[in-house]
Amino acid sequence: MKKLIFWGFIVFAVVFLTYLGSLKNDFVADDYHLIINNDFIPVWSNVKILLNKDFLKHSFQIESGARPLTLLSLMVDYKIWGKKPFGYHLVNVLLHGVNSVLIFILAIYLGAKLTGKSNYIFGVFSALLFSLHPLQAEVVNVASFRADLLVTFFYVLSIIFFIKADKRIKWQSIIFYSMSVASFVFALFSKEIAVTLPLVILLYLWLYKREEFSKLNYAFIAGLLFLSGTFLLYFWAKRFGYDLHRLIFVNIKNNVSPISSFSAYLNTVFLAFFHYFKKIVWPFNLSFDYLITLPSTVFNLMAFFAIVLLCFFGVLFFGNEIIMKKAGITSGRKRLLQFGIGFAFIAYLPVSNVLPLANTVADRYMYLPLAGVSLILSSLLYAVPEKRIRGISLSFLFALLIIFSYSIITVKRNIVFRNMRSLYTDALKSSPESPRVRFNLALVYMSEKKWNEAIAEFNKVEELNPLYERINVWNNIGICYEKLGDFKKAKDFYGKVIIVNPNKDALNSFADILWKEGNHKGTAWLLHKSVEMFPDSEAYNNLGTFYASKKEFKKAIEYYEQAVNLKPSYVQAWINLINAYENSGRKDIAEQKTNLMAEIFARNKWHVYGRDVYEK
Repeated sequence: MKKLIFWGFIVFAVVFLTYLGSLKNDFVADDYHLIINNDFIPVWSNVKILLNKDFLKHSFQIESGARPLTLLSLMVDYKIWGKKPFGYHLVNVLLHGVNSVLIFILAIYLGAKLTGKSNYIFGVFSALLFSLHPLQAEVVNVASFRADLLVTFFYVLSIIFFIKADKRIKWQSIIFYSMSVASFVFALFSKEIAVTLPLVILLYLWLYKREEFSKLNYAFIAGLLFLSGTFLLYFWAKRFGYDLHRLIFVNIKNNVSPISSFSAYLNTVFLAFFHYFKKIVWPFNLSFDYLITLPSTVFNLMAFFAIVLLCFFGVLFFGNEIIMKKAGITSGRKRLLQFGIGFAFIAYLPVSNVLPLANTVADRYMYLPLAGVSLILSSLLYAVPEKRIRGISLSFLFALLIIFSYSIITVKRNIVFRNMRSLYTDALKSSPESPRVRFNLALVYMSEKKWNEAIAEFNKVEELNPLYERINVWNNIGICYEKLGDFKKAKDFYGKVIIVNPNKDALNSFADILWKEGNHKGTAWLLHKSVEMFPDSEAYNNLGTFYASKKEFKKAIEYYEQAVNLKPSYVQAWINLINAYENSGRKDIAEQKTNLMAEIFARNKWHVYGRDVYEK
C-alpha cells in the first residue's frame, strides 16, 4: 500500500508540474459560450433545476444541459472563482492528475490479475503515457472541456470498483458493485461517451474471467446495458439530436458532407482513424481546429493504410499463442494488450464518425481512448526482449525517452492555449483554409479593435465557405464598418442580414446608424419592427430609450414598464424607467419605482454588479 501511494504521488506530481504553465492561461474557445456568456451557471439556485426529477424528463434550454454533472462542476467553479480563469484551470489540472493516478491503479490491478503481484513500473509508464501525451493538452487547457475529465474519472473508477468486487465476501462485493454502478451513472451525466462502459466491463470479463462467468456478472452487465439504453433514449436523444442533412462539416474542406455518398462516408471513417493514429504515434503539428480533405474515391492510399492498421490491431487482438510468442509477447501480456486494444477501440467508437460528427476530428476526442492506448504501448514495451545497457533495461530507457519527449511537447502546447489570439494564430498555421479558424481569428481582431484586420478575415470566410455563419459574418462586418465610421457600408451589411434572416442585433444597429444620421422616422420603424419580431425586454428598453431621447416620456415609460415586467432583474431598464418618471416631473412615482425595485431585488436575493444581476 505504501508503494502504491508513493508511486501514485509521483505520477500526480509529474502531471501537475507538466501542466503548471496552463494555470496562467485565459479563457479560450468554448469557455466564452459555456462559462462567460452562459446565463445559467452564475445563478446558484439553478442547482435545484439540475437536481429536479423533471430535468430528467424534459429538455431544458441550458448550455450543456445533457451533461448536468459537468454543468454542476462549472457552477461550483463559478461560485468560487467567478470569471477568473485560474481556478477553472487549476481544477482541470487536478482532475487530470487524479485521472492519471486512476490509470496507474487500473494498470496495476490488471497486471496483478495475471501475475499475482503488482508491477508499479508498468503502472507508472501506463499513467504517464496517458497523461503526458500532447493530444491531452486540449482537454486540460480549455476550462469548458471539463466533460472529458469528469467522464474519464468516473469511467475508470467504475472499472476499478468492478475489479475490486471480485472474489470478496458477498457483502463487500455488493458494496463495490454498487459503487461501480453509481460511478457509471455519474459518468453518463458527465458525458454521453460513457455508454460504452458496459462493453469494456464485458471485455474484462471475457479476458480475465471467461472460465468463471457467474450469474451475478450477467446481471451486472444487463443492468449497465439497461441504464445505457434508458439514458440514450429518454435523456440524451432529446438534447443532442441533430439533422445530419443540415450540418455544415467545417472540418472538411469544401464542406463535403460525409453522407453525400457511400465513398465519402467510408473515407470520413477511414480518414478520422488514420488521422488519430498518426497524431498518437507522431504528435506534431497539432491543431485546435483541423481542416481535412476527403479523397474523391474510396480507392486511395489513406484508406489502404487505415485498413492495414485495422488488420494489424486485429491480429494483435485475435492472434494465437504461437504468433504472440514469436513476437515476444507472453500469455499474460497478451491479455493486457488485448484489454488495451479493446478499451481504446470501444472508447473510440462514439467519435469514429460511424455516426458523422459536426466536428469530424478533434484532439479532445482522444482523451478517454488514450487510456487504452497507454496500456497498448506499455504492453508492447514490456514485450520487447530484455536487452540491457549497463544493467538498465532497454525497454525501460525507451519508455523514459517517449515520456520525456511527450512532456516537452505538452509544455510547449500549453502555451498555445494562453489566449484566443495565440490559439487561433497557431490553428491558422495548419489550417489556413478553415472558415471556422478565420472566423474566430476575426472575432479576436474585433476584441482588439482591429476593425480592418477583422473585415479581411471575415471576407476570407465568405470566400472559403459562403454558407458558414453567413448571418454572423455579415452582421460583424457591419459592426466593423460602423466602428470605422463608414455608415454606408455598415448599412449595406446590416441590410443583408435583415433581408435574409432578420435578427434584433442587426435591426438595432441599423436603427442606431439612422439615429446618428438624423433619420428618426426610420429609427422608429426599425425599433418597432424589432419589438414586433423579438418582443423581449431588451427590444422594449431600446424603444423606450428612443422615445426618452425625443422627450416623449409617456411613450418611453410605457415601453420601459414592458421591459421590467418581462424581465424584473433588468437593472438598466429599471434605471431608465425611474429616470423617465423623474424627467417627466413625476418624482413621487419615480421614488415608488425605486422602492419597488429594491423590494423585488431583496425578495429574490439578487445582487447587482454594475448592470449584471446575480444571486447572492
